[in-house]
Amino acid sequence: MNWTIGGFQGARGAHNGAEYWIDNALALLDNPNEFFLDFPSGKPEDGGYLYYFANNTEGKPPASTDVFAPTALNTLFNIKGNS
Repeated sequence: MNWTIGGFQGARGAHNGAEYWIDNALALLDNPNEFFLDFPSGKPEDGGYLYYFANNTEGKPPASTDVFAPTALNTLFNIKGNS
């Protein structure tokens, strides 16, 4: 791969059409609906912290009753096709 021009979010507009992103980086937690999952011990079974940037389009913080439910699935949906 050769790097030439840039500025394409998620590589949209790139010549080969490949998408890329950086995931789970606390320094990049700067947009609504992004999250950072931190396991200080390095082992999820020891517990950790979820940092979440809420989508505050209503101008108020999320309700204290909001629930985040974990899943053991790596992929929830995988939709492929040509159209």
